[in-house]
Amino acid sequence: MREGAGIWERAASTARDGLNTPEDIDQILDEIVTLPSMPGTLTHVTELLENPDYSVEEVAKAISADPAITLKTLRLVNSAYYGFRQHVASVEHAIVLLGAKVIRNLVLTATALESIQQGAEPFFRHSVASAVCLRAMANLHPLPAGATPEQAFIYGLLHDVGKMVLEEFMPEDWQMVLDAARSEKIPVFQAEQRWLGIDHAMVGARLAARWRLSGELVSAIAGHHDLAQCTQPGYRSLAAWTSLADYITSSAGFPCDYPAPVPLAEGAWEETALPVDRLPGLLEAFFEATPEIGQLIKTAEG
Repeated sequence: MREGAGIWERAASTARDGLNTPEDIDQILDEIVTLPSMPGTLTHVTELLENPDYSVEEVAKAISADPAITLKTLRLVNSAYYGFRQHVASVEHAIVLLGAKVIRNLVLTATALESIQQGAEPFFRHSVASAVCLRAMANLHPLPAGATPEQAFIYGLLHDVGKMVLEEFMPEDWQMVLDAARSEKIPVFQAEQRWLGIDHAMVGARLAARWRLSGELVSAIAGHHDLAQCTQPGYRSLAAWTSLADYITSSAGFPCDYPAPVPLAEGAWEETALPVDRLPGLLEAFFEATPEIGQLIKTAEG
């Protein structure tokens, strides 16, 4: 919440001075917004699945306690992506078929879809498109740090989640940022840094850390506009791939804030270690997967 001009002056000063340590950012965030806690269903499921001797019945009960998440989880399980010949009608059946790791990713995906669909329509479409794009690329080319296509999907889905926090807790200032980006024809994250002293990547990374999500995901969110925010080489590469998906989807008709391409993070292409001749194949993989965007949006809205 906004608490006076002094905070904003310090925030702007922090941005100008190049102070971007976690302590600096957390101090700003503590004074500006209260980051939401991890949704209860995801918290409970995560805690249960951390036990290698977890009970299928207990996990299913935890998921089923939230009807919206249950519905979205089952719809995702029965989507064309998993391609099961038989219809999966229960959460218990899904857990047995897919295992703990995939189920947690599905519940996280369902939770994220439930949350981001509350945002503006372009934001929702861009988030889903980025998820589909990054998963399509991961199916074509192995991602670093052992990231699976399912994990890549979540990186794309949540990469801009910080924008939702800024829009919810700072609506007037968020509108000011958007207006400045449009009038000055600069990327939104640059307008955020100039006017707020923080950007949505910083906010989203702090939210992911608060939700006890993986270090890989936190880094992918933090570094998708600035690879310097990632300290580990493998995580830096994941951020580069996330930046590439963000760039492709924005350029291909799925912008997040206004119809202007998001620039690729400096050094991102080199960090992916991809030959230039692989780009057409990545684009083709994304365009072939675009029908999934509408299907996933229907899954979330249904």
